[in-house]
Amino acid sequence: MSKEAEAGVEEPLSDAERLQVLEKSAKLNRLLLFGVAGVVVLILVGMLAVKVAGLFAEDPSKAAAEQISLLEKQVKGLKGDISELQGQVLKQEAQLALQQTGNLAGILKPTEDPGTVSQLAKTLQGQENDFQQVILTLQVGMRDLAYMLPGSRTWLDYYTETLNKSLATSKARTLELQQWARGEAPAVIAPVFKKP
Repeated sequence: MSKEAEAGVEEPLSDAERLQVLEKSAKLNRLLLFGVAGVVVLILVGMLAVKVAGLFAEDPSKAAAEQISLLEKQVKGLKGDISELQGQVLKQEAQLALQQTGNLAGILKPTEDPGTVSQLAKTLQGQENDFQQVILTLQVGMRDLAYMLPGSRTWLDYYTETLNKSLATSKARTLELQQWARGEAPAVIAPVFKKP
């Protein structure tokens, strides 16, 4: 029991011991107080640094306004470039139209070689003469056929009238070709139409 009695009973501390215990607890309290004060000071310094940095930093709306003005200048420059390019395109289109007109005029210009014109006119006149011979032969053959068949005179009249119109148009073309071969301007020939 003596051990239990010794453990349960505390010995009174001397003044020096009590002073040491109090100093230890005061030292611990001081360290805690300094730590909390240090953390508070660090937070205040951080907040102050953020505020100071915010004062020295550029205003975001000012930077955005500068970027917008820069972009507007670029847009104006691009519009000027576009209008200049459109002017160049219009000039090139006009030049191309003039070149095409000149090329067409050269193509459609009558040939300077009269031998070529007369040779072409002779060839075309020969074709027209052959066409006229075919029409005349058809007329003779249809007339002979109509005399062989009884009651066929009415269709022969219509058929002959149509062939006569084709023959007249062919003769008019022959006259135009003759004028062209001589270098004259061909007269306008009205087409032959059937009268109602």
